[in-house]
Amino acid sequence: STVTSKLLQERVEYILRTFGKFRNEVDMDAKREVDLDSFLVRHSEIFERVTEVKQFARDDPPPRSIIDGVEIFPESGDLDIMRDSTVYASSTIPDVGCVLVATRDSDFTLISRALHDNFGFDAISTAQQLNSHILRN
Repeated sequence: STVTSKLLQERVEYILRTFGKFRNEVDMDAKREVDLDSFLVRHSEIFERVTEVKQFARDDPPPRSIIDGVEIFPESGDLDIMRDSTVYASSTIPDVGCVLVATRDSDFTLISRALHDNFGFDAISTAQQLNSHILRN
């Protein structure tokens, strides 16, 4: 009863007004400094399971990234999003309270707490999680 169509529409319009013209180039040197590989290796058991599910569930599973000779990690586009989000989260962009990656991709959602603890950004997958962040900030 709290989340109505009108409320959601107002939130969408507010976000588009506020961030619709947001363009912030990621500092490539800062992006290269994000130590994502060691983090991913520490969580390799989770990614092994994700890879198995994705390979089983699809005729044409998405390509995975190879780290230390093992092809189990998120695909390169996901790694770019993780690195960009880390750089944004550690920067001081005016009027940005937190960095959220809205996705249902298990490469993010299964390790969302670890991403927050290690890199400072959150992965959210539901409207309730988004609403929680909006109400907190």
